[in-house]
Amino acid sequence: MKVLRNYGIGDVRVEQAELPITQNGEVLIKVHYAGICGSDLHIYRKGMFVQCLKETMGHECVGEVVSMDAGASLKAGDYVVCDPRVPCLNCSACKENAWNRCAHIGFIGEVRPGCFAEYMAVPVEKLIPVKEIRHLEWLTLTEPLAVALHLCRRAAVLFNDKVLIFGAGPIGLMAFLLLKYVFHINQITVMDLSDQRLSLAQALGANTIRTLKSSDQSSFDLVLETTGAPVCMGQAVGVAKSGGRISVVALYESKVAIDANQITEKELSVHGSSTYTTDELREAAQLIESGHLPLDKLITRIAPIEEAPILFEQLAKEAQDCKVLFQL
Repeated sequence: MKVLRNYGIGDVRVEQAELPITQNGEVLIKVHYAGICGSDLHIYRKGMFVQCLKETMGHECVGEVVSMDAGASLKAGDYVVCDPRVPCLNCSACKENAWNRCAHIGFIGEVRPGCFAEYMAVPVEKLIPVKEIRHLEWLTLTEPLAVALHLCRRAAVLFNDKVLIFGAGPIGLMAFLLLKYVFHINQITVMDLSDQRLSLAQALGANTIRTLKSSDQSSFDLVLETTGAPVCMGQAVGVAKSGGRISVVALYESKVAIDANQITEKELSVHGSSTYTTDELREAAQLIESGHLPLDKLITRIAPIEEAPILFEQLAKEAQDCKVLFQL
């Protein structure tokens, strides 16, 4: 089978590999679509998160059950998405079943083989059955949609909030769609430097800006930081209203400098948002199955896995696409 393996910073290779041999309690999955996540680009650019090389990358996917243990709740032909998190199960958060806050959280594609492969072996308890919808590729967005859903929940969204979202990438635009269609928020502005991504945000119905104006200072009830650009986190404390909230889902490749005095003087609430709960992952799958959100517009490219090395090089330099999928 074909796999995409990480050999180090800037070095990903498409190779042939043997089909995985399932262990007790594992299910063999035929991967149909898999998505490139921002964390995959962190791995490519900086070598973040990975524990060993070479490793099969990827953690966002939809696939089909090929084989499983006798007595399993799934059957051959079932479509599934997976919970890709690999918690340590020993830290204080894990002992509270708060796996998303695990002190040593890992993901498939980082600490064990991932889904940029034609087949993968997955523990049955990590699989969520999904319906066979017309556009199966949409279900690849289940995991990042769960990230955006958890972000919105952590932000304690209020009906009359005026919201600024830093970033028109997949998480930022999924957060926008959730705020608009699920939380029914009307005043949402999306900021990004990419004209292509801003055009996509506008097509989805967002107000968009490229840069902040002096009038934007202290004007937003809620700020969502999804970019991982240190300058955006610094700007967030400036544009948040007195008594406002900042919710951060981004991961950063370098240290962040902020004016902490503004947090104190404006009594800002700053929340981190790490992955999602298992229930939110199921809820995200159900939202996609319902067709309630126009998520199809976020998939801007579907490519064969053979194009992965070129795509990673392009995306690491300039993020113009929104969500890129591999069809396997």
